[in-house]
Amino acid sequence: MAHFKLDAELSELGCSFDAGEELEFRYKSSPPVVVSLKGPDRTDKARSVSIVNPICTATSVVDIGPELKQELGSCLENGNVTISKLTPDTLKTIDAIFSHLRAVSRSTIIMFNWTHGLDGPPDRYGLRYAFYSEDGDKWFRYSQVRRVEILVGEATHIIFARNAQIDEVVRKVEAGAEEPLARQVFREAWSQIGVNPRSALVIGVSAAEVGLRGLIGTLIPDAKWLVQEIQTPPVGKVLRKFLPTLQVKARWVDGRPITLPLKIVKLVEKAFQLRNDVVHVGASPPARRELAAMLRAISDFLWICDVYLGERWAMKHVSLATKKDWPSKSS
Repeated sequence: MAHFKLDAELSELGCSFDAGEELEFRYKSSPPVVVSLKGPDRTDKARSVSIVNPICTATSVVDIGPELKQELGSCLENGNVTISKLTPDTLKTIDAIFSHLRAVSRSTIIMFNWTHGLDGPPDRYGLRYAFYSEDGDKWFRYSQVRRVEILVGEATHIIFARNAQIDEVVRKVEAGAEEPLARQVFREAWSQIGVNPRSALVIGVSAAEVGLRGLIGTLIPDAKWLVQEIQTPPVGKVLRKFLPTLQVKARWVDGRPITLPLKIVKLVEKAFQLRNDVVHVGASPPARRELAAMLRAISDFLWICDVYLGERWAMKHVSLATKKDWPSKSS
């Protein structure tokens, strides 16, 4: 057996870690992988909580066979694996192991962001550190995969690590779940709000369109092709009259349907109209405060789409302002 480890620094994950706190996600993949998230070590002991640059570590113990292990053992020098001495087949095998670790790490961060409502920009992978160990104690740098950062961007709110839903993340990653495309597009829109408001508006409305089409296509499979091919009817009419007729997969605990608050409908409808003005007649984008309100409404709409599709946990990510527009018996 041999041990492999991949370390990465996350930029602005949006998760607050107490000193020494660590989240651990265990996957029964082949080979099994353990992904951990923890706050960085700090020399400033007076500061016990950190929300910046946590460390993501993915480890795996793999049965690589005695010949390959012997070959690796002969290449360990000065704390490094001298990869120039490895055969092409061995390099291919080791790279496949690190690729698996990277894929599981990436899926973990994406599912963590989605299930915890951390709407930063799309995550971007940079450099990472890879290591090999014969015993899991003494590690050697595997230099072919160099230092990497996973930049997940600034989140719209912060969670505490102790409140993380580890089982939900593991379940989704192991099931091969993917963050909805609409949410990924929205992340891009939110990242543009301070630097290019016109793009933020256009991309944000695109996210709403993708979410709406995806919702209808999933709940009414026979209509999927039609929804994708035809021009979308006026969004206000769709949200007010058509959406309430869908057989959604979640309702309030008392059996009532979960309907869109009127305020959300109006803000999303306004965003669509302003997007059309910007694209077709070159109008100026709305002021940042107004734009932010419309993007938050689109975000809430996308969370509600997730709820409609059976992801009841998404309800907790709907903003308090939107929840106030719902009946008091909601859950």
